[in-house]
Amino acid sequence: MKKPKPTRSNSSIRRASLLTGEIVALSTVALALIIALYGILRHALPSDAFLLPSAPSSNTPLVSRSINLADSDPMSKDVAAAVAGRLPSSRPSIPLASAQNQIKQVQHATILRQGNSMPQSVDAPEAIVAIDGVSHELSPNEIGSYPRYTVTAGATVPITLELSPHELVDLQTLDGGTLNTKYSQLSTAANERGNATIDFTVAKVPGSYRVLVMRSGTRSIFDFWVGPPLPTRVSISDQ
Repeated sequence: MKKPKPTRSNSSIRRASLLTGEIVALSTVALALIIALYGILRHALPSDAFLLPSAPSSNTPLVSRSINLADSDPMSKDVAAAVAGRLPSSRPSIPLASAQNQIKQVQHATILRQGNSMPQSVDAPEAIVAIDGVSHELSPNEIGSYPRYTVTAGATVPITLELSPHELVDLQTLDGGTLNTKYSQLSTAANERGNATIDFTVAKVPGSYRVLVMRSGTRSIFDFWVGPPLPTRVSISDQ
């Protein structure tokens, strides 16, 4: 009796079965290689190399975590010390309060250099003013202000400053008026005797006319009044 010839469908099934067997065999070999490689790396690297880093506990202070990092890694000692507030011996630490005081001192010195402080009388010059032909010797008080004088409207008052020989000084009008007939501010130098004379002309409008004198960072102020004399203070005992 003759055997039946294999059909095309049977041949396809056989080929599919062989292909499936080859895929399973290759998968098994690949898995074995992965397991073998894992074993080699596990023996070659530290035991904690394959562990995921754990998140730091919220109860652990940042300073202690930084110090632990420095103990395990010598390269990060400076970083950990900086985080912990401890600088290396070559860079001594500065207390926060001391640093704030230094900043305030620098800011105060800057304000003084910019001339925003109150006038000081340490180096304020002595002066002579001529009003209606009469000379008056003036000395500044403790805040650098000269005595106030009443002058007529539009009057010109010569001001002589007693300085060092050839010393430079700056002047500026604060409430109007002119210096040497046309300037609101100017710089002048003392002569060989140490005197510098400037003519200050007040306006014709009643009010106070001040002149600022700036000498080596020190300020002093002249004050001239145009108008009716200002009332003086009356004490109770005079009534």
